[in-house]
Amino acid sequence: MLQRIISSEAEISSLKWKGKPLSGKDYERAYRAIGEISNWNLEISDETKLTIKDICSTIRKFVTENDNENHLVLIDNLQFITPVFRRRRDLEIAEMTKELKFLAMELNIPIILVSQLTRDVETRRDKRPQMFDLRDSGSIEQDADVVVFLHQEKFDIHSTEEKSRIEVIIGKQRNGPTGTLELEFHKEYGRFVG
Repeated sequence: MLQRIISSEAEISSLKWKGKPLSGKDYERAYRAIGEISNWNLEISDETKLTIKDICSTIRKFVTENDNENHLVLIDNLQFITPVFRRRRDLEIAEMTKELKFLAMELNIPIILVSQLTRDVETRRDKRPQMFDLRDSGSIEQDADVVVFLHQEKFDIHSTEEKSRIEVIIGKQRNGPTGTLELEFHKEYGRFVG
Protein backbone atom coordinates (compact mmCIF):
# COMPACT_ATOMS: atom_id res chain seq x y z
CA MET A 1 0.00 0.00 0.00
CA LEU A 2 2.79 2.44 0.88
CA GLN A 3 4.62 1.65 -2.36
CA ARG A 4 1.46 2.55 -4.30
CA ILE A 5 1.07 5.81 -2.38
CA ILE A 6 4.74 6.70 -2.97
CA SER A 7 4.45 5.79 -6.68
CA SER A 8 1.41 8.03 -7.03
CA GLU A 9 2.85 10.97 -5.10
CA ALA A 10 6.36 10.79 -6.61
CA GLU A 11 5.23 9.70 -10.08
CA ILE A 12 7.50 6.66 -10.05
CA SER A 13 6.40 3.70 -12.14
CA SER A 14 5.04 0.90 -9.97
CA LEU A 15 7.05 -1.55 -12.11
CA LYS A 16 10.25 -0.17 -10.61
CA TRP A 17 9.32 -1.63 -7.22
CA LYS A 18 9.24 -5.06 -8.86
CA GLY A 19 12.79 -5.39 -10.05
CA LYS A 20 13.44 -2.51 -12.46
CA PRO A 21 16.13 -0.25 -10.95
CA LEU A 22 15.27 3.17 -9.54
CA SER A 23 17.22 6.06 -11.05
CA GLY A 24 18.83 8.82 -9.02
CA LYS A 25 15.89 11.11 -9.87
CA ASP A 26 13.46 8.38 -8.77
CA TYR A 27 15.19 8.24 -5.40
CA GLU A 28 15.01 12.03 -5.05
CA ARG A 29 11.30 12.07 -5.89
CA ALA A 30 10.64 9.10 -3.58
CA TYR A 31 12.41 10.78 -0.65
CA ARG A 32 10.45 14.00 -1.21
CA ALA A 33 7.19 12.05 -1.40
CA ILE A 34 8.04 10.06 1.73
CA GLY A 35 8.72 13.37 3.52
CA GLU A 36 5.30 14.66 2.48
CA ILE A 37 3.52 11.42 3.33
CA SER A 38 5.16 11.32 6.77
CA ASN A 39 3.32 14.58 7.57
CA TRP A 40 -0.06 12.98 6.82
CA ASN A 41 -2.01 11.63 9.74
CA LEU A 42 -2.61 8.37 7.91
CA GLU A 43 -3.72 5.16 9.57
CA ILE A 44 -3.91 1.96 7.52
CA SER A 45 -5.49 -1.15 8.94
CA ASP A 46 -4.99 -4.41 7.13
CA GLU A 47 -6.72 -6.58 9.69
CA THR A 48 -8.95 -9.28 8.27
CA LYS A 49 -12.23 -10.80 9.38
CA LEU A 50 -13.45 -7.59 11.01
CA THR A 51 -17.14 -7.14 11.69
CA ILE A 52 -18.94 -3.86 11.13
CA LYS A 53 -18.98 -3.41 14.92
CA ASP A 54 -15.17 -3.78 15.03
CA ILE A 55 -14.74 -1.27 12.21
CA CYS A 56 -17.11 1.28 13.73
CA SER A 57 -15.47 0.93 17.14
CA THR A 58 -11.99 1.50 15.67
CA ILE A 59 -13.14 4.56 13.68
CA ARG A 60 -15.02 6.02 16.64
CA LYS A 61 -11.99 5.60 18.93
CA PHE A 62 -9.58 7.16 16.43
CA VAL A 63 -11.84 10.13 15.67
CA THR A 64 -12.56 10.90 19.34
CA GLU A 65 -8.86 10.64 20.25
CA ASN A 66 -7.99 13.00 17.36
CA ASP A 67 -10.99 15.32 17.50
CA ASN A 68 -9.04 18.38 16.36
CA GLU A 69 -8.28 16.76 12.96
CA ASN A 70 -10.26 16.51 9.74
CA HIS A 71 -11.07 12.88 9.00
CA LEU A 72 -11.78 10.78 5.93
CA VAL A 73 -12.42 7.05 6.18
CA LEU A 74 -11.98 4.69 3.23
CA ILE A 75 -13.17 1.10 3.52
CA ASP A 76 -12.11 -1.35 0.85
CA ASN A 77 -14.31 -3.43 0.44
CA LEU A 78 -17.89 -3.82 1.70
CA GLN A 79 -18.14 -7.45 0.62
CA PHE A 80 -15.07 -8.39 2.72
CA ILE A 81 -16.61 -7.25 6.01
CA THR A 82 -17.55 -10.19 8.23
CA PRO A 83 -21.25 -10.13 9.17
CA VAL A 84 -22.14 -9.99 12.88
CA PHE A 85 -24.97 -12.47 12.37
CA ARG A 86 -25.23 -14.91 9.46
CA ARG A 87 -28.41 -14.48 7.41
CA ARG A 88 -29.42 -13.57 3.87
CA ARG A 89 -26.61 -11.58 2.26
CA ASP A 90 -28.82 -8.60 1.37
CA LEU A 91 -29.81 -8.26 5.06
CA GLU A 92 -26.17 -8.49 6.16
CA ILE A 93 -25.17 -5.76 3.68
CA ALA A 94 -28.14 -3.59 4.75
CA GLU A 95 -27.01 -3.82 8.38
CA MET A 96 -23.47 -2.78 7.43
CA THR A 97 -24.45 0.19 5.27
CA LYS A 98 -26.87 1.47 7.93
CA GLU A 99 -24.21 1.22 10.66
CA LEU A 100 -21.74 3.17 8.51
CA LYS A 101 -24.35 5.78 7.60
CA PHE A 102 -25.20 6.33 11.29
CA LEU A 103 -21.48 6.50 12.19
CA ALA A 104 -20.79 9.10 9.50
CA MET A 105 -23.68 11.21 10.80
CA GLU A 106 -22.69 10.76 14.46
CA LEU A 107 -19.04 11.74 13.91
CA ASN A 108 -19.74 14.19 11.07
CA ILE A 109 -17.11 12.58 8.83
CA PRO A 110 -17.13 11.33 5.25
CA ILE A 111 -16.88 7.56 4.81
CA ILE A 112 -16.01 6.20 1.38
CA LEU A 113 -17.09 2.60 0.97
CA VAL A 114 -15.87 0.54 -1.99
CA SER A 115 -18.29 -2.11 -3.24
CA GLN A 116 -18.19 -4.78 -5.89
CA LEU A 117 -20.56 -4.85 -8.85
CA THR A 118 -22.55 -7.83 -10.03
CA ARG A 119 -21.33 -9.78 -13.06
CA ASP A 120 -24.48 -8.72 -14.94
CA VAL A 121 -22.73 -5.56 -16.13
CA GLU A 122 -20.37 -7.71 -18.22
CA THR A 123 -23.25 -9.35 -20.13
CA ARG A 124 -24.85 -6.10 -21.34
CA ARG A 125 -24.01 -4.30 -24.56
CA ASP A 126 -23.52 -0.99 -22.71
CA LYS A 127 -21.18 -1.93 -19.90
CA ARG A 128 -21.50 1.33 -18.01
CA PRO A 129 -22.43 0.43 -14.43
CA GLN A 130 -25.77 1.51 -13.03
CA MET A 131 -27.37 1.48 -9.59
CA PHE A 132 -28.88 -1.99 -9.97
CA ASP A 133 -25.36 -3.35 -10.60
CA LEU A 134 -24.34 -2.75 -6.97
CA ARG A 135 -23.72 -6.16 -5.53
CA ASP A 136 -25.88 -7.84 -2.88
CA SER A 137 -28.30 -5.11 -1.84
CA GLY A 138 -30.33 -2.04 -2.71
CA SER A 139 -29.40 -0.65 0.71
CA ILE A 140 -26.09 0.59 -0.69
CA GLU A 141 -27.96 2.96 -2.99
CA GLN A 142 -30.49 3.84 -0.30
CA ASP A 143 -27.98 4.67 2.45
CA ALA A 144 -25.30 6.37 0.35
CA ASP A 145 -25.29 10.13 -0.12
CA VAL A 146 -23.17 9.77 -3.26
CA VAL A 147 -22.65 6.76 -5.54
CA VAL A 148 -19.77 6.94 -8.04
CA PHE A 149 -18.84 4.35 -10.66
CA LEU A 150 -15.64 4.10 -12.69
CA HIS A 151 -15.88 2.90 -16.29
CA GLN A 152 -13.30 2.35 -18.98
CA GLU A 153 -14.22 1.39 -22.54
CA LYS A 154 -12.60 -1.79 -23.77
CA PHE A 155 -10.36 -2.17 -20.74
CA ASP A 156 -7.41 -4.41 -21.51
CA ILE A 157 -5.47 -5.47 -18.42
CA HIS A 158 -2.51 -6.44 -20.62
CA SER A 159 -2.35 -3.07 -22.37
CA THR A 160 1.04 -1.35 -22.31
CA GLU A 161 -0.59 2.05 -22.80
CA GLU A 162 0.34 4.12 -19.77
CA LYS A 163 -2.47 6.68 -19.95
CA SER A 164 -6.13 6.07 -20.58
CA ARG A 165 -9.46 7.81 -20.20
CA ILE A 166 -11.75 6.77 -17.34
CA GLU A 167 -15.36 7.84 -17.03
CA VAL A 168 -16.40 8.87 -13.54
CA ILE A 169 -20.16 8.33 -13.41
CA ILE A 170 -21.95 10.06 -10.56
CA GLY A 171 -24.99 7.80 -10.31
CA LYS A 172 -26.43 9.42 -7.20
CA GLN A 173 -25.75 12.64 -5.34
CA ARG A 174 -28.21 13.47 -2.61
CA ASN A 175 -27.39 17.20 -2.63
CA GLY A 176 -26.19 17.83 -6.15
CA PRO A 177 -26.23 16.90 -9.80
CA THR A 178 -25.49 13.53 -11.35
CA GLY A 179 -23.62 12.98 -14.59
CA THR A 180 -20.34 11.87 -16.09
CA LEU A 181 -16.90 13.39 -16.28
CA GLU A 182 -13.66 12.05 -17.70
CA LEU A 183 -10.31 11.70 -15.99
CA GLU A 184 -7.02 10.49 -17.32
CA PHE A 185 -5.64 7.45 -15.51
CA HIS A 186 -1.87 7.09 -15.36
CA LYS A 187 -1.63 3.34 -14.84
CA GLU A 188 2.07 3.26 -14.02
CA TYR A 189 1.57 5.63 -11.06
CA GLY A 190 -1.94 4.55 -10.06
CA ARG A 191 -2.98 8.19 -10.38
CA PHE A 192 -6.04 10.00 -11.73
CA VAL A 193 -5.59 13.43 -13.33
CA GLY A 194 -8.37 15.91 -14.16
